[in-house]
Amino acid sequence: MPDEIPDPFVEPLIEHGVKVSGIEHEEGAFILTLEINPMRDQVVQQGDSRADEYEYWHNPRIEFEFTLRPRRDALGMNYGLGDVHPGTAATSLINLPVNKSIHGFRISASASIIMGNPKDSRGEDGRSITQPGTYKPFTKSAAAIAALPA
Repeated sequence: MPDEIPDPFVEPLIEHGVKVSGIEHEEGAFILTLEINPMRDQVVQQGDSRADEYEYWHNPRIEFEFTLRPRRDALGMNYGLGDVHPGTAATSLINLPVNKSIHGFRISASASIIMGNPKDSRGEDGRSITQPGTYKPFTKSAAAIAALPA
């Protein structure tokens, strides 16, 4: 009997209802946790008395990190968020939905979501990946640049 290939037309997981955590699964990944850190860099200037007299906050961004279990396609290959190359720009993430506001950041489809260096872990519970990323509202996405007039 030849090796059997899973049926690509049968979905391995069917879900109903709403998860209490509010975390959605991404393409190619069962999301276990998500940390979102809205941030800016701070520059402080001090006067002669060494007291802070002026400060400004710049470079707004959202740094985030998923902990996930990768999903495999019908041929047994990882895909989507379960197989992201460092530095890849994500076109969209379910957990950072376009037009949603997160701590004053309005997520825009024209801005870049850059995936960071993943950390691959294996243990008794199986394989998991820690996948960091950064949402950069002033770095245009490839789709936004392509839409600009020539």
